[in-house]
Amino acid sequence: MGVEGTDNSSLTSNWDHTKNWKKMRDRQHKISKDLKAGRNMHDIWKPTDAFSAGKGSRQRPVDKDIYDLNYDLAFGKITKEEHTKRMKELNDN
Repeated sequence: MGVEGTDNSSLTSNWDHTKNWKKMRDRQHKISKDLKAGRNMHDIWKPTDAFSAGKGSRQRPVDKDIYDLNYDLAFGKITKEEHTKRMKELNDN
């Protein structure tokens, strides 16, 4: 829930609600079906190995200047406008 009168459109992601909810529903349906068939939950679902090369397991290097700007914005040390201005300056160089 956002504050009334504020524009939170920049905070939304590229999440396709219909597609992703359908995938989650279908996955849950498959798990329920397998459980009713007598399969053990440990055989149906296994967590991703923390040391695998899966999505998000590799570090993504971020330039120190950009990291510092994002940090300052997140903790209210600079405004969104100032952040945008400085990011343009960094990208121009």
